[in-house]
Amino acid sequence: MFLALFAMAALPIWQVHTLPLFDYPNHLARMHILASDTPELQRFYAVNWRIVPNLAMDLIVPTLNTFLPLEVAGRIFIMLTMASVVGSVAFLHRVLFQHWSPWPLLGFALLYNRFMLWGFLNFLFGTGLAIAALGWWIGWRERSPRLCVAIACVLGVAVFLSHLAAFGCYAIALGAYELDQMRRRPGAIATRAALAALPFVAPALLFVTGPSGAGGAIVFSRFLRKFDLPYSLFNNYTPPLDAVTMILFVALFLIGLWRGWLRFAPSMQAPLIALVAAYLVMPNQIYTASSVDHRLPLVIALIAIGGSDLSQGLRWSRAIACFAVMLFIARMVVISVEWQGFDRQYTSARAALDSLPVGSRIAVATPDDGLRIRSGEAPMVHFPCWAIIDRDAFVPTLFAYPTQQPVGFKPGYSDQPSASALWSALVTKDASATLPPSLDAYDYVVLAAPTGFDVAERPGWVPEYQSPLFRIYRLLH
Repeated sequence: MFLALFAMAALPIWQVHTLPLFDYPNHLARMHILASDTPELQRFYAVNWRIVPNLAMDLIVPTLNTFLPLEVAGRIFIMLTMASVVGSVAFLHRVLFQHWSPWPLLGFALLYNRFMLWGFLNFLFGTGLAIAALGWWIGWRERSPRLCVAIACVLGVAVFLSHLAAFGCYAIALGAYELDQMRRRPGAIATRAALAALPFVAPALLFVTGPSGAGGAIVFSRFLRKFDLPYSLFNNYTPPLDAVTMILFVALFLIGLWRGWLRFAPSMQAPLIALVAAYLVMPNQIYTASSVDHRLPLVIALIAIGGSDLSQGLRWSRAIACFAVMLFIARMVVISVEWQGFDRQYTSARAALDSLPVGSRIAVATPDDGLRIRSGEAPMVHFPCWAIIDRDAFVPTLFAYPTQQPVGFKPGYSDQPSASALWSALVTKDASATLPPSLDAYDYVVLAAPTGFDVAERPGWVPEYQSPLFRIYRLLH
């Protein structure tokens, strides 16, 4: 059942030529820079490896790229991410209840969540590792303490390097589990606390000494948003189907608990309560990490699935399983249809980028309201980053934050026109609108948006490619 559902979930990833995950082109472009050393890339970008808690893709994909094409390596990493998420839920369930069950396969219903569509792959990969590490600790803590702590120390560093938010959830869940065990078993509290702290020593030192611990803003969003954020677990392209999925998902849990069909493992109650409490008080931004509180509902839901089980012999179990599979298939059909439609829009635009000279310098103009995911609107904000992959071009919108990525810009290439400011100046009927002086250093300007737009004609701007959502202009200086 797991393999069948996994194959079904993997199908959309392999059936399109260009993946429409929002941030994915930007991340894959960084993988190309890390794995290649062409003169053009060396002229524009600097590789500066440092310990930052956001390196899952950066460590795995360039390694795969040594013997696989880059785009294949990227898709395999997505497969590993999906396996990490749903496999860890099944593993946690097996550890807690000592038997295999179809119940944790309900995690497949949450696989194509909002974070997957945004392309938050490091977070998702780290979340799977975190849940697996939690399952390892619970399963082997009493059975073999030394082996458990030794492996947990390695897993702790792996989760930390994958993503900071996933590591934070892991620390909260494991800490709450240990505190609950100390309450249940009062003896040797000091020894138990010391052993539980060991997996977090190395990550704490790495965080304090690395650039991620260098400070930054802490921002809280409106508290009422806490009540609608769980919808992001189901929200993709069809609001009616997404809403029905969420209602049925929540109803299944509530009715199951009320009727006694569903039971939670006693050892999971404290971690779930701690994660919910953390979600309610968590800020939206910590240091340079944004949408921190948005990520917790997914972790809570996955642990709730892995930490619960249907009562044995429940006559409704097969009906529930069949309905869940049908709902999952319907969601996969929606994903496939939407992505194939996006792929048709991408094909000619990517061919246009591929026709540009190697080493081109490309300014990017995108609207602020382009940061969204909707049915029928192909994600275009980071699409120009395909020019880095296909033509070793310079694209200033590449993610190159010192606290998050091991890639930066070489001196002389950091004076970048703002993509949104450039959009505001270009998408106007006034051809005399002031343009930033830094635009003189670029060979091309690319405009990309999820919906159609108009651009005023300008002297010295030669149209190279035009479509409703994507345009390329060659600059004659």
